[in-house]
Amino acid sequence: MKYSICITHKNNHSTVERSLLSLLHQIDDSFEIVLVDSESEGYAKWVLDHYKDRHKLITQECSRGRGRQIAFENSTGDYIITNLDMDDYFKDSLKELLKLYHGKAEGNLLVALTYWEQKEPGTLQRARSFCTIVPRNLLAELGGFRDLQYAEDWDLWCRAARAGKYRWLCFPLVMYQRESMSMGRFRSKFEHQRDVIRAGMTVRQAKNKIYPIAYIAALLKGIYADEYARRFDMFGRQYHIPTEFDPYVVFKDGSTIGVKK
Repeated sequence: MKYSICITHKNNHSTVERSLLSLLHQIDDSFEIVLVDSESEGYAKWVLDHYKDRHKLITQECSRGRGRQIAFENSTGDYIITNLDMDDYFKDSLKELLKLYHGKAEGNLLVALTYWEQKEPGTLQRARSFCTIVPRNLLAELGGFRDLQYAEDWDLWCRAARAGKYRWLCFPLVMYQRESMSMGRFRSKFEHQRDVIRAGMTVRQAKNKIYPIAYIAALLKGIYADEYARRFDMFGRQYHIPTEFDPYVVFKDGSTIGVKK
């Protein structure tokens, strides 16, 4: 197998079938899908069981990071494709993205992002809908995914950058992303901030009532971050691969990508 699409999932009832089909319709025998389901129920469970002859299904309650690692450990592909989760629908362009990868980022970990917004030049950008492509041997060398519910992907990207193997580009693979309905709940916000602190991402502390509790929980769980992680900028100009899909963005050093409209 050349490519393994490694997915984690839990109870994406409204999107899982269309999401899974949007991948199945564009892959061939050079791909496999390894899906780790954290004990979904109801319709989401029915969908995964219904299509189980077209993907490798592993059921185990776990964090997203642990789920990604389990999927990786049960895959066989030379290249791992991840972050294609079941709250997204995908355009029929995955093979085009892989062609870009082999032509411009071979041997590296590549992050492709679909949506990127910059409100002011030099400020932090808002981005989502990621796809990560990484050679199997590199992912193993980096230590795989850590047991984090949030920021597990960012944590891996940071380690790849430390090894000089991180690249990113813009590419429109995702055509829809459902807003998470759980992020308004205290538990989700708490787990998000706890694991963001553990990984080393910036957390806004002003008027943040959850931060002190999340910080203590992060200490108890164990913090992976060091000074390198706290300085890591996933949108760093030095990691960028130009494509025709670049938005117009001004970096902190005044350099730009894209064409101003």
